[in-house]
Amino acid sequence: MNEKVTAAALYGLRFAAEKERLSLLGCNPEWVAQVVATHAVNGAIAAGVMVNTDVHDKAVSDLRARASQFEKYWASAKVEADRQLERVQAALTDMEDSDLAAKLADQIGVILHREDLAA
Repeated sequence: MNEKVTAAALYGLRFAAEKERLSLLGCNPEWVAQVVATHAVNGAIAAGVMVNTDVHDKAVSDLRARASQFEKYWASAKVEADRQLERVQAALTDMEDSDLAAKLADQIGVILHREDLAA
Protein backbone atom coordinates (compact mmCIF):
# COMPACT_ATOMS: atom_id res chain seq x y z
CA MET A 1 0.00 0.00 0.00
CA ASN A 2 1.22 3.49 -0.79
CA GLU A 3 2.70 5.36 2.18
CA LYS A 4 0.44 8.37 1.62
CA VAL A 5 -2.66 6.17 1.61
CA THR A 6 -1.53 4.39 4.75
CA ALA A 7 -0.75 7.71 6.45
CA ALA A 8 -4.17 9.07 5.50
CA ALA A 9 -5.84 5.91 6.79
CA LEU A 10 -3.92 6.17 10.06
CA TYR A 11 -4.96 9.80 10.42
CA GLY A 12 -8.58 8.82 9.75
CA LEU A 13 -8.43 5.96 12.25
CA ARG A 14 -6.97 8.20 14.96
CA PHE A 15 -9.52 10.92 14.19
CA ALA A 16 -12.44 8.46 14.38
CA ALA A 17 -11.11 6.90 17.57
CA GLU A 18 -10.76 10.32 19.16
CA LYS A 19 -14.30 11.35 18.14
CA GLU A 20 -15.73 8.10 19.52
CA ARG A 21 -13.48 8.30 22.59
CA LEU A 22 -11.87 4.95 21.81
CA SER A 23 -8.41 4.06 23.01
CA LEU A 24 -5.91 2.73 20.50
CA LEU A 25 -3.46 1.70 23.22
CA GLY A 26 -4.33 -2.02 23.00
CA CYS A 27 -3.63 -2.35 19.27
CA ASN A 28 -1.17 -1.41 16.57
CA PRO A 29 -2.96 1.52 14.86
CA GLU A 30 -0.59 1.50 11.85
CA TRP A 31 -1.43 -2.12 11.08
CA VAL A 32 -5.18 -1.57 11.56
CA ALA A 33 -5.07 1.51 9.32
CA GLN A 34 -3.16 -0.40 6.62
CA VAL A 35 -5.67 -3.28 6.69
CA VAL A 36 -8.62 -0.87 6.47
CA ALA A 37 -6.98 1.14 3.69
CA THR A 38 -6.13 -2.01 1.72
CA HIS A 39 -9.69 -3.29 1.90
CA ALA A 40 -11.15 0.12 1.11
CA VAL A 41 -8.92 0.60 -1.95
CA ASN A 42 -9.53 -2.96 -3.20
CA GLY A 43 -13.27 -2.47 -2.71
CA ALA A 44 -13.17 0.79 -4.66
CA ILE A 45 -11.27 -0.92 -7.50
CA ALA A 46 -13.73 -3.84 -7.53
CA ALA A 47 -16.68 -1.41 -7.59
CA GLY A 48 -15.18 0.48 -10.53
CA VAL A 49 -14.79 3.71 -8.60
CA MET A 50 -11.00 3.54 -8.94
CA VAL A 51 -8.72 1.97 -11.50
CA ASN A 52 -5.62 -0.01 -10.63
CA THR A 53 -2.50 1.90 -11.69
CA ASP A 54 -1.22 -1.07 -13.71
CA VAL A 55 -4.50 -1.28 -15.62
CA HIS A 56 -4.52 2.49 -16.12
CA ASP A 57 -0.91 2.57 -17.35
CA LYS A 58 -1.62 -0.27 -19.81
CA ALA A 59 -4.72 1.50 -21.13
CA VAL A 60 -2.77 4.74 -21.61
CA SER A 61 0.05 2.84 -23.34
CA ASP A 62 -2.46 1.12 -25.65
CA LEU A 63 -4.07 4.46 -26.51
CA ARG A 64 -0.72 6.06 -27.26
CA ALA A 65 0.24 3.13 -29.49
CA ARG A 66 -3.09 3.38 -31.32
CA ALA A 67 -2.64 7.16 -31.75
CA SER A 68 0.85 6.60 -33.16
CA GLN A 69 -0.49 3.96 -35.53
CA PHE A 70 -3.24 6.34 -36.69
CA GLU A 71 -0.73 9.19 -37.19
CA LYS A 72 1.42 6.93 -39.36
CA TYR A 73 -1.62 5.81 -41.37
CA TRP A 74 -2.74 9.41 -41.81
CA ALA A 75 0.71 10.51 -42.98
CA SER A 76 0.80 7.62 -45.46
CA ALA A 77 -2.68 8.48 -46.75
CA LYS A 78 -1.68 12.13 -47.18
CA VAL A 79 1.42 11.18 -49.16
CA GLU A 80 -0.66 8.91 -51.39
CA ALA A 81 -3.28 11.64 -51.91
CA ASP A 82 -0.53 14.09 -52.91
CA ARG A 83 0.80 11.57 -55.42
CA GLN A 84 -2.65 11.07 -56.90
CA LEU A 85 -3.11 14.83 -57.15
CA GLU A 86 0.17 15.13 -59.04
CA ARG A 87 -0.92 12.35 -61.44
CA VAL A 88 -4.25 14.09 -62.06
CA GLN A 89 -2.51 17.41 -62.67
CA ALA A 90 -0.11 15.73 -65.10
CA ALA A 91 -2.95 13.99 -66.94
CA LEU A 92 -4.95 17.20 -67.24
CA THR A 93 -1.87 19.09 -68.42
CA ASP A 94 -1.28 16.48 -71.14
CA MET A 95 -4.80 16.91 -72.53
CA GLU A 96 -4.94 18.54 -75.95
CA ASP A 97 -8.07 20.56 -75.17
CA SER A 98 -6.90 23.12 -72.58
CA ASP A 99 -10.42 24.50 -72.08
CA LEU A 100 -11.73 21.03 -71.25
CA ALA A 101 -8.71 20.42 -68.98
CA ALA A 102 -9.40 23.69 -67.13
CA LYS A 103 -13.10 22.81 -66.78
CA LEU A 104 -12.31 19.32 -65.44
CA ALA A 105 -9.68 20.74 -63.09
CA ASP A 106 -12.24 23.19 -61.74
CA GLN A 107 -14.87 20.44 -61.25
CA ILE A 108 -12.57 18.12 -59.33
CA GLY A 109 -10.76 20.87 -57.41
CA VAL A 110 -7.34 20.58 -59.03
CA ILE A 111 -5.33 23.71 -59.68
CA LEU A 112 -3.48 23.77 -62.97
CA HIS A 113 -0.37 25.89 -63.23
CA ARG A 114 -0.56 28.89 -65.55
CA GLU A 115 2.42 27.78 -67.61
CA ASP A 116 0.73 24.39 -68.06
CA LEU A 117 -2.36 26.04 -69.52
CA ALA A 118 -0.32 28.29 -71.81
CA ALA A 119 1.34 25.32 -73.50
